[in-house]
Amino acid sequence: VLYLLNGIFSGFAFGYVVTKVYAPGHAASTAANVVANSGLVRIGVVADLFQGTEWLFLAMTLYVLLKHVHQSAARAMVALVAVGAA
Repeated sequence: VLYLLNGIFSGFAFGYVVTKVYAPGHAASTAANVVANSGLVRIGVVADLFQGTEWLFLAMTLYVLLKHVHQSAARAMVALVAVGAA
């Protein structure tokens, strides 16, 4: 379920919002798109923040499941996920 939520929110934030707003090579056009779609940009930022937070919860869940197998590897996984989410 956590992976599904991660895919939905990151897909929306990076797959949909960015393609609607970002115009490669045209800064003025991108700025105009941000102003024109300010509500969509705000929802995309919230979705991105939710995805990052959910990613950390997923790492903590995996840590609880995997710490009995190899605790130092589980700790390293959490540390790397935290760096990646930042």
